[in-house]
Amino acid sequence: MSKENGGSGGVIINTGSVAGVTVMPCFPVYAATKHGVVALSRSLAANPKITAKNIRINAICPAGVDTEVQRNSKTYAIPKPVDVKFIP
Repeated sequence: MSKENGGSGGVIINTGSVAGVTVMPCFPVYAATKHGVVALSRSLAANPKITAKNIRINAICPAGVDTEVQRNSKTYAIPKPVDVKFIP
């Protein structure tokens, strides 16, 4: 992937969650782990050693899916969609 080894750079895509960019009172531990994914992605994307190698880091953060399993859960909660866009 690195230009140093003959590559042209690349892209790393991490999968987060909408829980990583909003408050989730019903799932604090899950939200904390997803905030970690977002923070890791943003920190790596800002690292000059990585950007110098033409490597881009992104995180996708999908929302919950309204399914029968979710509706039958005691902790059913699908967050409202949020419009969040981070640009380093």
